[in-house]
Amino acid sequence: MIANDSKNMTYWRKIAKLVFGALVTLGMVAVGVAIIGALGFGPGGIVAGSAATGIMSSYGGSVAAGSLCAIGQSIGAIGVSASVYVTAGIAGAMTALAGDAASSRF
Repeated sequence: MIANDSKNMTYWRKIAKLVFGALVTLGMVAVGVAIIGALGFGPGGIVAGSAATGIMSSYGGSVAAGSLCAIGQSIGAIGVSASVYVTAGIAGAMTALAGDAASSRF
């Protein structure tokens, strides 16, 4: 009976680590989106007088597609799609699982 309880605890600890890893990663994505907005990348474009204006001006008037400024504006304008959150959650859970597996071997 005790061995079975130990296996159940191990199982639930792994589940808790997966959930925690996913939530931490999702939180990081949400904080990243909030930081992009705080820098001045908004739904209506770059906010006048913000840090984003300085970032944009550093490109000398020619912002290339795929540059950090363009990516910041894209995220600020439309946010992050649900697929990014799903992918981040899965990545966080898998990282937690890999960390658990690695730590149990040593």
